Amino acid sequence: MDGKVVVEDYDSSFKLQSSWSTQPELPKWGGFYAGENYNFMVFGQENSAENASAEVIRVVQYTKDWKRINSASLYGANTKDPFAGGSLRFAEQGGYLYIHTCHAMFKSSDGLNHQANVTFSVQQSDMTITDSYYEVSNIRTGYVSHSFNQFLLVDQSGKLVALDHGDAYPQRAFVKGKFHIS
Repeated sequence: MDGKVVVEDYDSSFKLQSSWSTQPELPKWGGFYAGENYNFMVFGQENSAENASAEVIRVVQYTKDWKRINSASLYGANTKDPFAGGSLRFAEQGGYLYIHTCHAMFKSSDGLNHQANVTFSVQQSDMTITDSYYEVSNIRTGYVSHSFNQFLLVDQSGKLVALDHGDAYPQRAFVKGKFHIS
């Protein structure tokens, strides 16, 4: 709102209890997650030069009373435009934050910036990115081209489950991926 992120706290009757605002750390809004021990905001910025060392996504960690603690950044990541044409979902398990979102990728051999999903994990204790998947690949790695809606959860057996609503590769379909996390 007015170039700021506004956080509001309501009671069970939807009466405003408190409000505060902060400047976004990067110009594009990605999402918010209220984790078990921390709150998180995700921001991004375009990378029109397709620079492999440019910061494209930043995950900011806050205390439950909204004091900034730390951040983690994803650089390059085959990303021209983060969050393009889809959503951003979170899950957490065992001290890790998992993010499943989308991006417009660097120009491919056909001269186009195709859209696909991107998934990465952040170790909450020191906010380091431990794994990331953003390259053009195949369904076995969780890659979905033209992934216009992303979902993510940790199931009862501790497996990370992603669901993408895809429109191209592998086909127009809902595509489920399961990843083991430790």
